[in-house]
Amino acid sequence: MRDFRITHLTFFLATFLLIALSPRPVRSAEEPVTGAMVGRGDENYQALRNTTVGESFAVQDLRIKRDVGIFQLRSGTVSFLTPVLDRVTMAVFSGEGSFVLEPNLPHGVRNLAILTGEQSVQEPFQQAVFWFTDETDKEIREHGETGSAPQVADVLRKFRSEMRKRRENPRSSLEAMMTSEAMDNVEADIFTALYDPGAEPFFNALIFGKKHSHLRLHLRPTGAVPDMMTEEEVALINLAPEKQDEGILYLAPAEGRPERAPDIPQRKHRVDVTHYRIDSELAGNRDLSGSTVMTFKPRYGGDRMLGLSLLPTLRVSGVKIGGDQPLTFIQEPKEEDASFYVIFPVPLEKDREYQLGIEYQGNKVVYDYGGGNFAVGARTSWYPNVNTFSDPATFELTFAHPKKGTLVSVGKRVDEKTERKTVRSQWRSDIPLKVAGFNYGRYKQQNLTEEQSGYEIEGFATTEVPDFLRSTAGSLPGRRAGCRAQKT
Repeated sequence: MRDFRITHLTFFLATFLLIALSPRPVRSAEEPVTGAMVGRGDENYQALRNTTVGESFAVQDLRIKRDVGIFQLRSGTVSFLTPVLDRVTMAVFSGEGSFVLEPNLPHGVRNLAILTGEQSVQEPFQQAVFWFTDETDKEIREHGETGSAPQVADVLRKFRSEMRKRRENPRSSLEAMMTSEAMDNVEADIFTALYDPGAEPFFNALIFGKKHSHLRLHLRPTGAVPDMMTEEEVALINLAPEKQDEGILYLAPAEGRPERAPDIPQRKHRVDVTHYRIDSELAGNRDLSGSTVMTFKPRYGGDRMLGLSLLPTLRVSGVKIGGDQPLTFIQEPKEEDASFYVIFPVPLEKDREYQLGIEYQGNKVVYDYGGGNFAVGARTSWYPNVNTFSDPATFELTFAHPKKGTLVSVGKRVDEKTERKTVRSQWRSDIPLKVAGFNYGRYKQQNLTEEQSGYEIEGFATTEVPDFLRSTAGSLPGRRAGCRAQKT
């Protein structure tokens, strides 16, 4: 009999409802704070992370144009941070200035008008911070005179406080996106570019405006908004939770950028992952410890740093390449810009196959909502990965979990055994998938075969609704937790 499996098409309808309606857990005040884990340390990264103000230049009527955005620094001081690797990559402005952005595309004008009621952005400001790998510093030096800036240190502290803070309970969907596991780590992003001599330059600005107190301009060849699956290089973002005009005010391709065919890989996808081998252990207190071996090939070559998606509460304890060579990594405290980066000792070679091993442990992956109902909140970041939903790969998954629950994952279950109070199961998908996931709960299982199609249906359901829905349980259409289908 020909084996034709579609077990990777797994649907968990009620569990999706559970996640959508569940109240977001609030971190307890007594919960310990985990410190930074920065591998064996990268001296250059640490130097930039803690660098102070260096040279300062008085400027007057300085015009800086970046794509459709124009900064007019009428009077004030620009101070550069101390160079690292002989490069100046950050500058702080204090004085009187303005920023103007006039969209050059009709959809940009419409979007801006919807959010702000205006067809352009006119933002006066007295403080701003720029971080870049282009020649912004040379442009400022050519038009400025040596000076001093006693107030710039306060602006720098304010900038770092804004950019390094990750809220456990975001106040808006935009804040949730901007502080997710793909959150900017300014210094790590700078070094990702500096360590690759062939990287295209970028420019970013945080404007502490008089009308918009947190306005970001991004000009990034690898994608202006890291957590969006789009290629637009230019974005203007107004981060203002609970205000009506919060949003991405402008998102468009860079000026002069040639049209790219749909089949050209997004440049933000630096590697092509072919296989994941994931071992996970779910403890009774819902902590998760795991290890992932990721097999990949660089698409371009030259990179020495790679950013991966991983839930910030999962703390990395070690990274190796080729099975035995330890690597330096970056992961700041979970309450800060805790995005996960790996630093390679030498540039990666295009199309060469590598195996990257990562060990980690933490919580906030699975939540217990009562009645045998558990929600897996970190759907795309419970294991370290890149290019989720856009780079299919095959998977081997091994799970260990308490005997009282049932675990269902993607692909085909190839083995399962019970060892005292622990169940160990193995799952494999030979068909490339865009993401791997699992569900866990106290399920009852029922199987049936649909006669005409030959599909075998595996159904999993809990017998009770979660605690927070008990009062409305009578109005729910059903309690089905999920189903799996395969044809044999």
